[in-house]
Amino acid sequence: MAGVHKPGQPGDLPDAGVLWRRWAGAALAMYDHEQEGTAAVHRTGCWIDDAGLHWDDSGCTWWEFKWFGDGRAVLFGEDETSQVKWHEPAIDVLAGAPQWVPRRYLRGLIDAYMVGCVYWFEDGAWHRAPYPDDLRDDGLGSGVGRLTTRAGALETISLWRDSGATDPELCERLLDAAERGAVTEDLVRTCAEGLSLLAEEDEEEEDLFEEDDDPEEESAPDADSVVAAVFALAQRAGLDTVTWTGTLGVRD
Repeated sequence: MAGVHKPGQPGDLPDAGVLWRRWAGAALAMYDHEQEGTAAVHRTGCWIDDAGLHWDDSGCTWWEFKWFGDGRAVLFGEDETSQVKWHEPAIDVLAGAPQWVPRRYLRGLIDAYMVGCVYWFEDGAWHRAPYPDDLRDDGLGSGVGRLTTRAGALETISLWRDSGATDPELCERLLDAAERGAVTEDLVRTCAEGLSLLAEEDEEEEDLFEEDDDPEEESAPDADSVVAAVFALAQRAGLDTVTWTGTLGVRD
């Protein structure tokens, strides 16, 4: 990914607050009510939950971004391009990490060969463990490189959603508001309608004439329910205020 070194450098990542809001804004644009409540291991795309922010393309890359408050955050995951976990001698990706970094949680993933790199944000800057000179890639660029810029985030949304369900101007408006901490319920409603986050009426009408194979299957939520759910996620990630002091994904 252009603009990101191989292996990644801490300076390749934007300010953690900017990256957090942009990533969370992309998650709103990629909202899928059918995946809400599904275990993370079975989800795809960008989403927000109790563990923080996620990005998973269901094949080559998966990432988590956790916000600890007080200007502290942790980004980790794996892309198939990373050579970290196979490097000899082994690379300790937690070397130099501060005590607040969730070592027990991360160590479990590292021991299971699920992590390609770990970056943490503290004192206004990103940091990572030192790498040996012969390491060619840690997967940062291929994994989350697009999310490091507004244009890249918009491209991610466009590539992930159906081409006919993406309004570039609405996506730009949503990401801009997210990065400014200015997401409102009215904006969410406008985006939900314009980005096809709501059930299509013609599909619902067509279903009336189809045999109900599963009478216990839940019907699609109404528009107000979807808007409320998406806005609740925006609030959860602090996208509705410039003075958010919360945390998301803190664990050990």
